[in-house]
Amino acid sequence: MGKLVFKELELITVKLSGGLGNQMFQYALGRNLAIKHRTSLTLDISSHLKGEGITARKFSLSDFEIKASVVTNPIVSDSLVSTILKRIDFVLPYYLRREVRECGFEFDKNILRSTNDSYLVGYWQSEEYFREISSVIVSDFTLKPTSSWNNPQLAKFIKSSNAVSVHFRRGDYVNNKEVMRVHGVCDLGYYAKALEALRRNETDIQLIVFSDDCAWVKENFKVDHPVYFVDNECAASEEIILMSLCKHNIIANSTFSWWGAWLNQNPNKVVIAPKQWFALAERNSSDLIPKTWITV
Repeated sequence: MGKLVFKELELITVKLSGGLGNQMFQYALGRNLAIKHRTSLTLDISSHLKGEGITARKFSLSDFEIKASVVTNPIVSDSLVSTILKRIDFVLPYYLRREVRECGFEFDKNILRSTNDSYLVGYWQSEEYFREISSVIVSDFTLKPTSSWNNPQLAKFIKSSNAVSVHFRRGDYVNNKEVMRVHGVCDLGYYAKALEALRRNETDIQLIVFSDDCAWVKENFKVDHPVYFVDNECAASEEIILMSLCKHNIIANSTFSWWGAWLNQNPNKVVIAPKQWFALAERNSSDLIPKTWITV
């Protein structure tokens, strides 16, 4: 048998967890580090296959033009010796990797100094982790040609109007006690204040409402503006892109609508975000909201 040669590891790996918005943050940091090191990016989606987390989620980035390979089971089931002999280049990074864990929600500049053998575990919810490659991230988070629009007429309507996306995140935020304890939910008072802030600059607006509970919003959200409800007619990835096509955005305390607003390329956009992102006061979200956005 020939001598085994262990080459230097050159691989950035990100452990994905949570829903689409969280996965986008995790990918964005990994992409930035991979570019810095001129190496490849791998996404570990094993936590989604195992159903880990308070709310079960699935891998949701496949509709986008991401530049990464996906690992579904990085540690294969064969014996260690057999695994190394069969797949030396693939398996070793997962045994010799340098694990980098998020210590808090604040931006940590030291993370951007992570080496090219890093395995990143965290949420990384700040644009500071990828702002220097913003144009790359915008490009990566465009829909693939194979991900056809379920509602191309809506996209056309949004582009032709003074559209404002309004996102109501409910779902597990109100149905799961633990999620409710951590996140809380934006009440109707928040949306009234957000519209008031927006109307200082815009009056003739078309509201495009996105929600995982449109029935509740239709019954409770009463405004003197035309409203279109996006009600289970689009994939999650398409909803984010539709949000980004709006002229302005009112987001919930959700990374889902955060990305819809961040991807909005209108140079004059107004983004309204909740001042209190988490129900738990000890969670510091000061680095989550871009400085150009308005909080109420």
